[in-house]
Amino acid sequence: MTLPARTDWIAFTVSAGLVGLVCLGLVINPDAGAVLLPQIYDFVAEKIGPLYLALGVVLIGFLFWLALSRYGQVRLGGQEAVEEFNTLGWAAMLFCAGIGAGLMYWAAIEWAYYFQTPPFGLPQGTPEAIEWASAYGLFHWGPSAWAFYCLPTLAIGYAYHNRGVPFLRLSTGCAGVPGFGAHQPLGRIVDTIFMVSLLGGAGTSLGFSTPMIAALAARIMGVAPSFGLEVATLVITMVLFALSAAAGLRKGIQRLSDLNVGLIFAFLLLVFIAGPTGLFIEAGITGYGLVAQNFIRLNTWAEPFGDTRFVIDWTIFYWAWW
Repeated sequence: MTLPARTDWIAFTVSAGLVGLVCLGLVINPDAGAVLLPQIYDFVAEKIGPLYLALGVVLIGFLFWLALSRYGQVRLGGQEAVEEFNTLGWAAMLFCAGIGAGLMYWAAIEWAYYFQTPPFGLPQGTPEAIEWASAYGLFHWGPSAWAFYCLPTLAIGYAYHNRGVPFLRLSTGCAGVPGFGAHQPLGRIVDTIFMVSLLGGAGTSLGFSTPMIAALAARIMGVAPSFGLEVATLVITMVLFALSAAAGLRKGIQRLSDLNVGLIFAFLLLVFIAGPTGLFIEAGITGYGLVAQNFIRLNTWAEPFGDTRFVIDWTIFYWAWW
């Protein structure tokens, strides 16, 4: 029997207070924030950034072991549980709710940044640079990135569906460790850090996507890009997200995700037919081949000799964002 969930007002108040203070400071002095935040990121990335790379490798290895061991046979909800959505439906919700806007809009231009500032110290504008540009996007949005989602998801899902823990919080995945349960001191700390991080990650996604969506809307409507258009885009995006979440998983998020996936495949089919189809196929095969051949190198390259900032600005940033 599932117990009714209770709001942890302590964790909620502390999290909301921390986020409110940060937002207030940025509103009062945005220029100082624009200088301070990159400095904080550079400090963190330079001091402990390689730990993100190491964590990505550890997660992949651990998840492979988990899947191939006897624990891989454990079924969420019990052995008699029936899946609520089919695999395609789950995949649609995972992609659309997890990386939809970022992947759809950022994928069109991300390779150009890699081409202009290639990895491994490669010179700009060379065939090698453009080949790696087509490959690195596949890597940054590939299995290593999803591993950061997968492990906490499994921990939370197992505790919730199989152990009867009635809370869907990060501390739920730590429920078996003394002191880390919901409403316990260490559990509250975990949930507070998680909520602040969650809002930071969501804010990053909106920060990336909103200007691009607004610029695209401006071009389609034939108007000049403006701050007001970006604000309107942000408000519409937040309203759609709130409505889909309020409608629930089946009536809101699933339907919107299915619609998005259908539109995405239709758009990709149009581009595939109308665009340089042969080039798409060749670049795709080459990109996947480079990632497969160099998967260990990509996951462990910390750029110890050189100062191109590629790893700090891209891989470490992506792993922290995920």
